[in-house]
Amino acid sequence: MLPELVEAAKRNFAVLGADNIRVCCQRIASSSAAGEDTVTVSDLLGDFHPDVIFLDPARRGAGGRKVFLLEDCSPDVTTLLPDLFAAAPYVLLKLSPMADITMLLGRLPYVREVHVVATEGECKELLLLLERGFAGEAEIVAAEIPEREGRDGVSFRFRRAEEAAAVPEFGVPGVGDLLFEPGKSLSKAGCFNLISERFALRKLGRNTHLYCKASTTLHEEGRLSTKMAENVDNPPDVRRGIDTSGALGAGKWFRVLKVLPLDKRGIAETGAKYPGADVSARGVPLSSEDLAVRLKKAGKGRSGGGKIPDHGSTGSPTVRNDAQGVRNDVSSIHIWGVRCDVAGQNLLLVTAFVYRN
Repeated sequence: MLPELVEAAKRNFAVLGADNIRVCCQRIASSSAAGEDTVTVSDLLGDFHPDVIFLDPARRGAGGRKVFLLEDCSPDVTTLLPDLFAAAPYVLLKLSPMADITMLLGRLPYVREVHVVATEGECKELLLLLERGFAGEAEIVAAEIPEREGRDGVSFRFRRAEEAAAVPEFGVPGVGDLLFEPGKSLSKAGCFNLISERFALRKLGRNTHLYCKASTTLHEEGRLSTKMAENVDNPPDVRRGIDTSGALGAGKWFRVLKVLPLDKRGIAETGAKYPGADVSARGVPLSSEDLAVRLKKAGKGRSGGGKIPDHGSTGSPTVRNDAQGVRNDVSSIHIWGVRCDVAGQNLLLVTAFVYRN
């Protein structure tokens, strides 16, 4: 307990005129384990029966060490639940984003909803809504809070039975296709196959959680049009062909510029032409860091490679169209090393970032 924080809260509530809030600083324990230095839920609430009780158990143990198991948090929710449900029909728990959802569902009764909340490329919180007597399957809600003002948050609801029954479609990405990378909330929630089935996206591999969507802006010879909307400074047009509703707004979209084998030749060509690009590895026997190092070495060791665009007076990269007519700058290029099951090989995908919420 931190009594000084409790006193600060009391002063703040008084200044704000919030006179309907009662602040207590006491150790709580279950009715079966309460002692002289602790109180029970009934002691705290008396005759008051709230609609919902919100708990945010402390996630640090002795010496400030982070803890993740429910019984290691303070208070131990697993021992308090009978008393909590005696006082209120709903309990809302705020838990560590590192906690394992399968473990939580196995150890906590009456879980009606699991909310996975992410923003700025990071899973921030797990919120579990428990309802007294609930016996159904928990609904999982993957929610992404937008990084930029003016954008609405997006969420996707599903149940694990739906994910387990979903049959994904697999495919090979082509030049001009859109590439979808699920956000952290979807990844933490474990929604992988359902994305493919429900939104008609082709998954690259069973363990490669990236998805592609065929482009509708290709010439017959398979090259991108230089008159594509992505080449015009009109932000709404950049989203052409991109569905940002539900799950598909909870992630990032890229346009595929090149598809090459993930071999020495592909690494040499890509590293020379796109130095300084962001790099990620998925489903291949290389980490993202290892692949980035190989691309960097290849770029330095090969003459005639592409150069990083010049910077203007503002320090921002100059926007250019590459040979395939896609509007990009050095910061928008993302290189992926991926396993593609249908192709039966590992691929290098050169992509241009086009959208995130």
